Amino acid sequence: MKISKYFLKYTGALLLLLSISLSSYAQEPQKEYSEMTKEEVMQMSYDELLELPLEDLMTLANIVGVSADELLNMILNMEVSTASKKAESVFESPLSTSVVTKDEILNSGATNIPEALRLVPGMIVRQKSNGNYDVHIRGLDNVPPGNFSHFSENSLTLVMIDNRIVYNYINGGTFWESLPISLIDIERIDIIRGPSSALYGPNAVSGVINIITKDGSSEEYHVQADVRYGAHNTQLASVNAAGNLAKGLDFRVSGNYEYRDRTQSDYYTYAADDYLPKDQVASVFGYPYSGRGTLPTPDKAMDKYGVNGNLYYSNDDDVNIRTSLGYQKSVAQTIFFENLATPFANRESSTAYGDIAGEVKGFSFQLSYMQGLQDLSVGMNKPVIKYDMNTLNANLEYTYQLSYKFSLRPGFNFQQAVYDDSEYVEEAQEVDPNRQGLLNGEQSLQSYGGSLRADWSATDDLRFIAALRVDQYDKPDDMYFSYQLVGSYTLNDKHLFRGVYSRANRGAFIGSVYANFKNPLKFAGDLANPVVQSLINDGQLDADEPLYYQYYIGNPELNLLTMDMIEIGHRWKISDKVQTDMEVFYSKTKDFDALIASKVETEDHPVLGPDMITHEYRTYQNLDIEATQTGVSAAISYMPTNKAIFRLYGTYQQTSLSDFVPDETQPNEKEDVDNEWTPAFYGGLTANIMPVEKLSVYANVYFASEQVYSRYISPFVKTEDNPDGTLETGTDKIAANATLHLNVSYKFWNENRVFVTAQNLLNGNKREFAFADGVEDLYMIGVRLQF
Repeated sequence: MKISKYFLKYTGALLLLLSISLSSYAQEPQKEYSEMTKEEVMQMSYDELLELPLEDLMTLANIVGVSADELLNMILNMEVSTASKKAESVFESPLSTSVVTKDEILNSGATNIPEALRLVPGMIVRQKSNGNYDVHIRGLDNVPPGNFSHFSENSLTLVMIDNRIVYNYINGGTFWESLPISLIDIERIDIIRGPSSALYGPNAVSGVINIITKDGSSEEYHVQADVRYGAHNTQLASVNAAGNLAKGLDFRVSGNYEYRDRTQSDYYTYAADDYLPKDQVASVFGYPYSGRGTLPTPDKAMDKYGVNGNLYYSNDDDVNIRTSLGYQKSVAQTIFFENLATPFANRESSTAYGDIAGEVKGFSFQLSYMQGLQDLSVGMNKPVIKYDMNTLNANLEYTYQLSYKFSLRPGFNFQQAVYDDSEYVEEAQEVDPNRQGLLNGEQSLQSYGGSLRADWSATDDLRFIAALRVDQYDKPDDMYFSYQLVGSYTLNDKHLFRGVYSRANRGAFIGSVYANFKNPLKFAGDLANPVVQSLINDGQLDADEPLYYQYYIGNPELNLLTMDMIEIGHRWKISDKVQTDMEVFYSKTKDFDALIASKVETEDHPVLGPDMITHEYRTYQNLDIEATQTGVSAAISYMPTNKAIFRLYGTYQQTSLSDFVPDETQPNEKEDVDNEWTPAFYGGLTANIMPVEKLSVYANVYFASEQVYSRYISPFVKTEDNPDGTLETGTDKIAANATLHLNVSYKFWNENRVFVTAQNLLNGNKREFAFADGVEDLYMIGVRLQF
């Protein structure tokens, strides 16, 4: 989809003018604490309560009917709805659930969503280049080891914004830079660890990340702005405005901009196994890569902006409707799609979305649509990976409340994704007729799903949840079942025990189903043989004549990846000041797929002789690998006073692969190995302290143990170091690493803050992702204004 630059220009200007005009309206005076209702008190944030004098805090606690410590704990265990699609506190949630609140995000100094996800257990977050991250729940990436780079992308976690799926269907995963919202738009982030397809459909295999944005404001007008600047030319700016248009009708509009430079300008190069300047980057076959346009901006890591508009309607008759529209344009220099020189490339995306969701008389519905243009590797010569795309998701559910202890929630879902690279392949072929796309045409996927969820409170202390879902896919033409059986028991108001048995499956991807790419890799001119060079010089042989072809072939009959998991957990309120949460999990995952060499054929060349032209076919195939993961996550929160809170959390796990084939040229030689790219231990420590009124100091240490990444480098090529032509792989060891973030903020007037942030301390310019940039210190200053 193409959108006029003038539309974008004037939309941004309109947002800015609207924010300025709305800020001129004064807010209603603050109500006296003694006059507040219980509902108004419970809407206050944890940080707002912490800043109050003890006398005012006691006043609010008396209104709610609890002690001051109990009030703080109630707000701390705020409501979450993602885990079971039912509003409940985090403590009551029957699943492994964490919440990152807007106050935590603000106090932590996080600059984007992946950084905020480091604040909770079970999250593996690695930085690739400044601001560009790899995010996983419990890992299970780089399976199988030794394959293409895009298989390291997280294709097992479903990411949503207000239940709107923002998952990438080309080959799975989330393009974090393409999310149109910024941190200033977020109310909270709900994270579910573990298979959840029974609740949310395909791709919720390792869990769900649901980013909940703020509602409209019941106040007359409300404006926020957040501006930051720091090292490596890091520039962040966000603004939003919200207010009430009429009785029951609220609005919110927002805009954001982000720019970042890389922390270095050279590139890791496979052929040299070293970092080299752009003009020295060459492919594994020896030809220069810098002139091909694949590395156009060696200094820039990210450049993006987004705009969003929301309308909210509600009345007293159980009718709540939200309508959202937005647009984003982004480019990120990151490690994602394969080339034969360096793992780095620019990924561009310009997309627009529309979303309508609501609840009417027990019915819950959502219809969301996104369309746009994406280029996974800008300037890549082969294949063309630029395409138009659109996705449609429709969901309808109804809650039958048969009694106050028992409810049923049936649902229906439809998903469709359409990707088309025709226009861009035709453009490329006008310059070079031999160029091809990954898809070479319009391709689509669709599925229908039906679900049923039952929630039964057998007693006041014992609760059971059962969810069953069936999805009918067109690729493969098959039906898949996912389910979730949950039980929780509240021993008393201090202990909650829970258990889960669940199954989830991943959906099909456009790339793995429809790949149809013929890639000429080696040419006559690349041969150092003097006889060949003589034939070229005499005009008997064309130097650009391909002698080696590689084919990427999709497979519409792939079995869909499936995970089964058993998990038990325990939450314990040791005291008003200490709370713990622990979960033990065991999972098995099967039906991984990858591009595997299926056959190699040779043919005679009329000049060079027998077997001089090689055809290597790589086809998407299911693997015999079964991944087994056993682990434990634990977290403890400690609130020694109402001016400080500490959290310590970590995950220890073992991830093993059975029937792994280390050399695909020897498919019958299998072995059991550890998946070394999933760290054995990762976690963190956060401290939020308010030493004096209006001053907040937040520290976060994030740690991950050693990891070893293995990837595919070159096809069957006979070289001096590789005379047999066996498959070559590259490995990169990432040392155990701890990173410290510090943020100091001060409220200088009402809710207006200035802050100083220092990130990536202790790192020492170490890499967090294989073959990526070193992570350097990042110092920032900023201001957040609210009117």
